[in-house]
Amino acid sequence: MQYQKDNSVGLEFFEHIRYEDFEFPIHMHRHPELVFVRSGCLDIQWGGQIHRAMPGDFALLLSNTVHAFSTEDTSSVDVCIFSEDFVPSFFRKIRGKQPNSTIFRCKEPIRTLFCDTVDNLCGQPDLFLLKSILYGIASDYLASVEFFDIGRKNQDLADRLIQYVSDNYLEPISLKTAAAHLGYEEHYLTVAEFMGYEKNLNAKLVPYNKEINGF
Repeated sequence: MQYQKDNSVGLEFFEHIRYEDFEFPIHMHRHPELVFVRSGCLDIQWGGQIHRAMPGDFALLLSNTVHAFSTEDTSSVDVCIFSEDFVPSFFRKIRGKQPNSTIFRCKEPIRTLFCDTVDNLCGQPDLFLLKSILYGIASDYLASVEFFDIGRKNQDLADRLIQYVSDNYLEPISLKTAAAHLGYEEHYLTVAEFMGYEKNLNAKLVPYNKEINGF
């Protein structure tokens, strides 16, 4: 997995790039990433699953979120990387929580203003305008997705994994088969420590190993 250092430094950082037929392997970075699909379809690997963004969809990948992008046919997308201090009150509001989706829609005025602004970015951008647009997008994002406490969601995943091991301990079990059973990509479990999951899993696996193996 790649860690993008360029997208992980600096305050009041904002970068916009338009990609055609966007592809990027599994990676993560500190700064949030906002994606807008202008045309075609974009597959986003996030949360151990594949999510398809359609034309007019936004996607927000939060800080240090493991993700990847792929295009099956064609796509034209706007990608904006920005530091959390652009919309600090938004990130304070969702701190310690995880969304149930990364894809959402924005109201037409916000979407149009976003497109017009990124189409005309040149030289030193108007930071106040960019921040106001991001707050508008953040407002629609909050209205579109549900949030879960990170600890509770990870505990639920740990419980499901332990139950799978308990039901199949006499069979060959690999990370790949366990991930497939739970409905996740294999890499999601390999990087679970970034989500605070490893502590929950180890706490349950240790006593479980003692019970099964007698030590």
